[in-house]
Amino acid sequence: MTIDEAIKDICGKHFPQYTYIFDDEFNIDQAISREKLPAIAHVLPIGGTMVMRNGRIYDRENIYIGFVDKVTRDASGDDQRKVFERMKDAAKDFIRIANKSGHFQSVTAWDYGVVYNQMASIVTGVMLSITIEDNGTC
Repeated sequence: MTIDEAIKDICGKHFPQYTYIFDDEFNIDQAISREKLPAIAHVLPIGGTMVMRNGRIYDRENIYIGFVDKVTRDASGDDQRKVFERMKDAAKDFIRIANKSGHFQSVTAWDYGVVYNQMASIVTGVMLSITIEDNGTC
């Protein structure tokens, strides 16, 4: 199983109310606009590092994964904030579940950015930037 497959598996099992989208950085916003929301938008990794320990190679992928939902056009700051907080909570749940999955080394810190209407759809959410390292199962 690859890191990408493990992430898809986690999303399918633990976030059934979300549409899972996997695409490259140039097409992800168009993919989001065609799918039912809320969605988990997993961007094709743009890089990473391979590490050798004890004769085994471990993959570390730098991933972007977003949690987004639709908001009304010209939504107020309060409405945007409610959706953002809900998506940030989903992102936190994802990290907790990924850490318990047994597929990855534990993620203890990550950067995130806020998505406010930056895509083709009118969406709000959070985009995580994470380095995920397989623990030998991927």
